[in-house]
Amino acid sequence: MLIRNWLLNRATGSGKLFTGTDSGTLLNPAQWLIDAIGGGAVLTPEQAAKNSNVAACVSILADDIGKLPIHTFNNQKKDIGMKHPVAKLLYERPNPFMSAFVFKQTIQGHIGIYGNGIAYIKWGPDGYPVALWPLDPVRTFVQLDAATGTLHYRTQNAQGEVYDLKPDEVLHFKAFTRDGIIGIPPWKTLIDELDSQNALKSFICDFYRNSTLSSGILKTATKLNAEAKEKVRSEWEKLNSGKDNQGKIAVLDVGLDFQQLGMPLDQAQFLDTQKFGITEVAKVYRVPPHKLAQLDRATYANAEAMGLDYIKTTLLPIFTQWEQEINYKLFTETERASFYVKFNAAAELRGDSTARAGYYRDMLNNGIYTINEIREMEEMDGIGKNGDKHFVSLNYTTLDQVGQQDASKGGEGENGKQDE
Repeated sequence: MLIRNWLLNRATGSGKLFTGTDSGTLLNPAQWLIDAIGGGAVLTPEQAAKNSNVAACVSILADDIGKLPIHTFNNQKKDIGMKHPVAKLLYERPNPFMSAFVFKQTIQGHIGIYGNGIAYIKWGPDGYPVALWPLDPVRTFVQLDAATGTLHYRTQNAQGEVYDLKPDEVLHFKAFTRDGIIGIPPWKTLIDELDSQNALKSFICDFYRNSTLSSGILKTATKLNAEAKEKVRSEWEKLNSGKDNQGKIAVLDVGLDFQQLGMPLDQAQFLDTQKFGITEVAKVYRVPPHKLAQLDRATYANAEAMGLDYIKTTLLPIFTQWEQEINYKLFTETERASFYVKFNAAAELRGDSTARAGYYRDMLNNGIYTINEIREMEEMDGIGKNGDKHFVSLNYTTLDQVGQQDASKGGEGENGKQDE
């Protein structure tokens, strides 16, 4: 108790004994304890989310995952995949209150801030899922029973009711994890950096809020009393301040000397520090800096390359985790032999008409898409039966056909007749 009181006194600067406040838990210590031990760099998820760079990265990733559709396929007959009950939940409406975009955006946002995005699977009487509900990450805990080796999820609703859920009753998406069970939010590796950014912003706010910076000072040859000082200041502001006097030459009375005061800290240093902070956060979240308005190295020439790299190195691993978790949890063992889900990454190209046109051209020339299929993806009507035909180049053939052609040509003589 004495140590506890000493820590509180250190944090509050008071000499009173502490009797009531809880010290919290090891995972969520009380703020007074954090402040007392000099742990300003210990951040909660809510505090980390207040950092503009973290908030921007989390928002970008959440929006990008939310906007890309998840399609359901059947490897035997593709067109029946989207008729499965799972397809409706993922593509249209996971629950009565959320669109598919909002659901994915919410879960991915939870991953970015809390390290884990967990959704409750509501099963219908027919054995198919009928709703997906995001669980509050603050009120949901993953617990591993060391005695039995079983995993379960304990969550609490707004009314305080506690529920224990089995692994097959939830979708659990994670950030990087050490044990494969609980994800660690990316900002955890940036605690010192975020603490420095927050300290810098607090300093700037206090600096201007307290009016520390004066535009200049007037020096006189003689000492003035308070009344005289106020009169000189008033006359100077009247003649030299305001937009009507902007740019005019100031005329000083005899004995007055004006000295301009600059900002004590170089503005360029502030900008460099802010850029460094943006780069560090973007690096950890694997978000291209140009998406955070850091355009120093972004050009029109490399914009497409950076976009493709973002899809490959950042989005594809997220796609893979979502797809594997959904395939395992929402389909039965029998269904998994034929049904599966995939993100439609081609939708990421919708904003780039040149890239989209090139993609469609290659898919058409290689016989993968038909004209009508491409027009459907562009939300255009088909052109009839001819639009359902697949096109292939006559320059392509198989190796066995090349051998047959060589054999047929090799049997001909000089006059074009076959040798006997």
